[in-house]
Amino acid sequence: MRLNQKGLSHHLILPVIVVLAVGSIGAYILNRSGATGGCSSNTYSQGSSGACVAELQRLTNKCVAAKGAGAAISADGAFGPITKSAVIRCQQASGIGADGIVGPQTWRVLDSYASAAPASAPAAAPALSAEQTCAKSTFGQGTNGSCVTILQQKVNGCLAAAGNSTRIATDGAFGQMTKNAVIACQQANGIGADGIVGPQTWGVLMKYGSVSSTSNAGAPVAPSAPSAPAATGNSAKSAGASSSSSSVLATQQRINACLRSKGISLRIAEDGVWGPQSQAGQNACNQGLTTAAKTSSQQRAEATAEKKAIVAEKKQSFVQKYISQPAKTVLEKVTGPISAWIID
Repeated sequence: MRLNQKGLSHHLILPVIVVLAVGSIGAYILNRSGATGGCSSNTYSQGSSGACVAELQRLTNKCVAAKGAGAAISADGAFGPITKSAVIRCQQASGIGADGIVGPQTWRVLDSYASAAPASAPAAAPALSAEQTCAKSTFGQGTNGSCVTILQQKVNGCLAAAGNSTRIATDGAFGQMTKNAVIACQQANGIGADGIVGPQTWGVLMKYGSVSSTSNAGAPVAPSAPSAPAATGNSAKSAGASSSSSSVLATQQRINACLRSKGISLRIAEDGVWGPQSQAGQNACNQGLTTAAKTSSQQRAEATAEKKAIVAEKKQSFVQKYISQPAKTVLEKVTGPISAWIID
């Protein structure tokens, strides 16, 4: 059977059209899938997961690295808020709609990075030292552990720098001695003196070296007491008026410890209030118990006892010399109130 020229043309056109149609469809599919295979034919958003999510995370890392749009993320296959944030950064840097959803438009951007070199992982943060780790926490009386040991070493360094010879045991137990030492260090640096080691106190301690001690050395640590000389009246009363009650209490405790160590019987009230008695105790500790170091109440008691002894002696002498025995009883009843009045 012979085909004329017109019929042959018709038979050739149809296969060509089919080939062109198939080629166009293939090109479209290839363009849609890109270098990411079938992943780019789907849309992903927060809550998605799987291998395609891991792939878009890797491509997003390349995008943000190339655009200087922030840090890389973990390609763990879980589309969470961190991944969404990175996708938005890539979209913004690429000038497309920034909604955090990976659809056709975003896939075209990500496909362009498929052949790029892998984005470098974010540099690991330098490891914190033990001191830096401890400085992120707050410590007070009653706490224990290695961080307390570190802060005790730092407090000893602070005391040494302040010219205080006292050292506390670096035993990891935050007791009264450690609290007193912390207060002394805080006062020496002009910050709130509450005996608690928080961010501000850590900031001070970190500038000092570490000094270890196996035991408490020196007198009980306390801020220095007022150094005014022994005085009476208003001058003695005001000697430590500006000191905080906690600081004065610690000083009074130190003074009593000093008095005990020197065998001096005098004791002062540990009430957090600085007065003549506290000043006398300080003088007695520094110079030994003298008349000047005695409290006004002691002086009055001694003077009263001396007056009573003199009156009693004179009365007894008078009775024995001039009055008969029966009259003695009457006289004692009369002179007793009189002598008491005289003494008072």
